[in-house]
Amino acid sequence: MKNDEYKVITPFGEAVRSLRREHRILLKEMADELEIWPSYISSVETGKKPLGDAFVERVVSFFESRGIAAEHLYDAAARSKTSLTIDLENVSGEQRQVAVALARRLPDLTDQQRKRMWRILAGG
Repeated sequence: MKNDEYKVITPFGEAVRSLRREHRILLKEMADELEIWPSYISSVETGKKPLGDAFVERVVSFFESRGIAAEHLYDAAARSKTSLTIDLENVSGEQRQVAVALARRLPDLTDQQRKRMWRILAGG
């Protein structure tokens, strides 16, 4: 593997690789058990392939089946995602407007505004 490939690794990819190395699990071993190609795992780790929730679940289960704590992979996956899909089918018009407005304004919010929103959403 080229050295420059490590520079673009996602937080999820870094966490998965770290667990594999720490527990001496080969990429091929993991791929074989998950019944996927090793190149697919590598592509997800580096962000070349999208990171789906089902894949994250499978990877977490893979490690946990070996007694390896892997809950932190959910957070790493969230930090690695570049897009998000929200199901707005069963929400009110006002709730839909809030979701769309947030999506549009999120890049322009100040740190203070984001922190304030986080406190509200976290129940504080």
